[in-house]
Amino acid sequence: MNKILIIGKKSFLGSNLKKYLSKNFKVDNYSFEILIKKNPIFFDKYSHVINTSIHKLYIKKKYRIKNKDIILVTLSKLNLLI
Repeated sequence: MNKILIIGKKSFLGSNLKKYLSKNFKVDNYSFEILIKKNPIFFDKYSHVINTSIHKLYIKKKYRIKNKDIILVTLSKLNLLI
């Protein structure tokens, strides 16, 4: 059976995606803050990873070109883990 990791526990998309996918798959849902502290070996048990997290500054402020860097840094941190 496929095991899926959803990143973005507090997000609307992440929580609803977990409800839907849990019917047919083994699904775990973690916040990005928790996952950044995990050992890279933790991710080996998952066949799929879905990232629904977003940086808090992106939510609070309107999209600006300079905020794009926040998103890229967040994604690069995640790629280092996987």
